[in-house]
This record gives sequence, structure tokens and C-alpha cells, in this order.
Amino acid sequence: MAVRGKRRRWYPEPPKEGALQEQVAKVLNALAGSPKRPKFVWFHVPNGEDRNIVTAAALKRMGVLAGVWDIPIFGPGGRIFLLEMKRPTKTGELRKPLENKLSDEQVAFRRALIGLGMPAERFAVADSIDGVTAALKKWGLI
Repeated sequence: MAVRGKRRRWYPEPPKEGALQEQVAKVLNALAGSPKRPKFVWFHVPNGEDRNIVTAAALKRMGVLAGVWDIPIFGPGGRIFLLEMKRPTKTGELRKPLENKLSDEQVAFRRALIGLGMPAERFAVADSIDGVTAALKKWGLI
């Protein structure tokens, strides 16, 4: 006699963080304005990629710092904003606050910058394009 377990509900897998990052890059490029008259300037910090141990050691010697957020954004008036992208949760999965998904190194990096005088409201964590645009609106960049 076969024993039946509970039926598990299937939820579609959300995009990996890298795929989301590519979508975010398209949106940020579209919203940033022209290179001659930018509304803001941004770039991606590729700290989280898979690397072999030799490359990782070389990058560390060159100054790669654990905990640096994914996307620094430079706005009008010299204001700097930091955006951290997190992989979306599966549909139906209990969602913990995005702030709770930060690594210890990311929390320490944020604390260090706040300690140097960077306002806490210039940091945002997002797991979707909507989250990114909400942060840009909150910061007055779009």
C-alpha cells in the first residue's frame, strides 16, 4: 500500500537576482536621461558573482569590499543613494521584510556610511522593478 503525503503546492520560480538586475539596468538606463543631460548616474557593483579562489583573492587585494550595495546612484546636488537588489520570493511564500534579507556585511556597510553622515533614507532594498521605481520616486530622481 502506497503512503500518500500532503500535496505540495507548486509556485513558479521567481527570476534569479541576476536576471532581475538585467531588467533593472534597462529601466535605470531609460530613466537616467541622456549622457549629456543625465537626471542621475548609476552603475552596478558586481561583488556577488561566482569566482574561483584565485580571482577572489586578487580582487580582495585590489580593494573589493564585502557588503557594498549593488547599485550606487549619483543624483543632483552630489547626493548619493544606494540600492540593494534581492531575489523576489516565490508567489505564495511567506514574505519577510526585505531589510531582513541583507547580509551581515551589508548591514555593517550601511551602518558605517550612516555613521559617516549619510542619511538612512538614501538606502533602499528592492526585489522588483516596482520597488526600484518607488525608491527613485522617494528620492526625487523621477
